[in-house]
Amino acid sequence: METPPKYTIRTLCFGVVLALLLTRFASTFIKIARNRKLASGIAGIPIIVSPLSNANPLWKALKPWMVPLFRIFRPVLGNWTRYSYNGWTFEDKYKIHSELGDVFTCISPNGLSMFLADPEVVQDVVGRRRDFIKPVHRYTTLSIFGQNVVTLEGPDWVRHRNITSRALNDRTNEVVWTESVLQADQMLEWWARKGLIDARRESCILALKVLTRAVFGRSLSFLDAVDDTKSEGATPSQDSLSTILENIFTVLIIPFSLLDLKLSPKRWRMTGQAIAKFRNDVKALLENEQEHIAQGAAPRQNLASLLIRASEDIKGGSHGADETNEDAAWEQDPKSLDDEEIMGNLFLFHVAGHETTGNTMSYVMLMLAAHPQWQSWAAEEIRHVMSVYKSDEEWTYKEAFPKLKRTLALIHETLRLFPTVLLIPKYTGAHSQQLTISNRSRIIPPKTIIVFNVMALHTHPRHWSPDPLAWRPSRWITSSSHTSRDLPTILAHESLRQPKTGTFLPWSDGARVCTGKKFSQVEMVAVTARILRGHRLEPVMAGGETQADARARVMRVVEDNDTTFTLRMINAEKARVRCVRVGESEIG
Repeated sequence: METPPKYTIRTLCFGVVLALLLTRFASTFIKIARNRKLASGIAGIPIIVSPLSNANPLWKALKPWMVPLFRIFRPVLGNWTRYSYNGWTFEDKYKIHSELGDVFTCISPNGLSMFLADPEVVQDVVGRRRDFIKPVHRYTTLSIFGQNVVTLEGPDWVRHRNITSRALNDRTNEVVWTESVLQADQMLEWWARKGLIDARRESCILALKVLTRAVFGRSLSFLDAVDDTKSEGATPSQDSLSTILENIFTVLIIPFSLLDLKLSPKRWRMTGQAIAKFRNDVKALLENEQEHIAQGAAPRQNLASLLIRASEDIKGGSHGADETNEDAAWEQDPKSLDDEEIMGNLFLFHVAGHETTGNTMSYVMLMLAAHPQWQSWAAEEIRHVMSVYKSDEEWTYKEAFPKLKRTLALIHETLRLFPTVLLIPKYTGAHSQQLTISNRSRIIPPKTIIVFNVMALHTHPRHWSPDPLAWRPSRWITSSSHTSRDLPTILAHESLRQPKTGTFLPWSDGARVCTGKKFSQVEMVAVTARILRGHRLEPVMAGGETQADARARVMRVVEDNDTTFTLRMINAEKARVRCVRVGESEIG
């Protein structure tokens, strides 16, 4: 039998590739046409058509190379290229909505997505939890250790929410406050030794140490963790947890079966071993706590213990089904959480609290370094609050936290411009839903993703004028009428501003508001107050730089972000910021 000529094989291969590409293109345009027809019921809402879907695996792989080209050739390719990559809303802010309106629809091969920057429509969606559900299929990777309050909908979500909210109470906040102060003092000691700070790395280490104390009841040294020349001295479970969190993207993307293969990369295998170790250690902890409960002992003050206790209360019939009564149509399921579900929620606490709180604190630190006037503004409140206490032991959560309004304003203003999550998705599910948009009733098709454009809501001139893009923490403070220039009187008349409902969503809103909201507020306020009570943050000037140049450099670092998982700075260490102790005369 004769061997086919080489050109015939090449022609055949070319033909197969061409056929596959043509089939792909045809499939794309057929899907777009079908989805455009589905959108006919929402006539009058501006539409953008994109041939690409962010859910497409091939596109996810090609994005790093294609997005820069899209930016160059945008005038030729069209406006859809603006919305073809994760993080576009951070760059765009409210611009797209100033062009198209507060609501627009994006049609792609994957379906319909409706983007909202209208707070009234957002509140309508939030208030109809059964009509606009969470697209939990997007969060399956977070259930690696078990289902949890983020990965569920319906009665199971209600069950998880009620049990986890019992554990996240004011007793937990007291622990968070005390541990945050302790860890912040160690971080200040480290900065005094080191000189320059690495805001993101060190904030995330601090956040993990606070979580370790709050969740497992163990207080571990920040100094041992941050100093590479020392051993951590942590328990094996904490070593494994640190490995998991350091490789969180690998954990969430790569199946566990691949992480455990002998032929897998070393980092993968280390991560797989850490996952197995963490699972076994938490199982042992749960068994120990259940024995502790069976013996009638008092509850330990940590989230693991409180979560198990809350779940055991459900078994005993104390499920409080009618206590919250948020939605009478959905009766609460009196079942407790099983061990896997408890483990899933404990892991979620770490993922959410470590990544989001750590990143936000790093933004707060660098924004303060770039804006010294706001350091002074917040510090005078902190030092006044501190002055009434004879010792640090009196500076407690219940005494100090409610009085640190300006410090919380720093946190809120940072989250307004640098929210950890840029888009919050909801889902119409299998049924069409009615929404009133611009005083007109619209029918939203089934399987439509409803997207809260957090960046647009946080920077929209209608709600944040006159300077929506400026970092101005004082916008969060209102003052009742008085004529005194005495600082105690001024502070006594100040209160924290409550923004218009639907315009500020760093912790989401409504029934699915983040259960760790207060936890994160308490931690960030305690750490920030501890820093500013006797120190200031400032950029270190390089050769030939002025102070203005150095602050502008810090801002360039702050604006250079990655949004693969949550918003975070890519090179925070390049800000070159130091922490300087202020004189006793400044402290007063």
